[in-house]
Amino acid sequence: MKILFVAAECAPFAKVGGLGDVVWALAKALRELGVDVARFIPKYRGVEDEIELAEVGELSITMGGGPCHCRILKGTHPKGGSIYFLDYPPYFDRAGIYGERG
Repeated sequence: MKILFVAAECAPFAKVGGLGDVVWALAKALRELGVDVARFIPKYRGVEDEIELAEVGELSITMGGGPCHCRILKGTHPKGGSIYFLDYPPYFDRAGIYGERG
């Protein structure tokens, strides 16, 4: 079985409340049971300082009346497996995840 968690947060890379912890811990627990698990979150500012990333693809979608050209990056955490990041700086290169600056 393969499972992909898609979320706005995943500890330790993006964590504001409990969501980031749950996404990390649930995926880790399933992985320990032999399930092929990966996570997919936005690439917020500073992620590249915490994990080595490699570009594995591109994605173009139409949003807000125009095209958004995104990169898909992949990192591997020794304790957590594969983590994919959606890199679109106009949306995610910011100081906070939510709220006034996010």
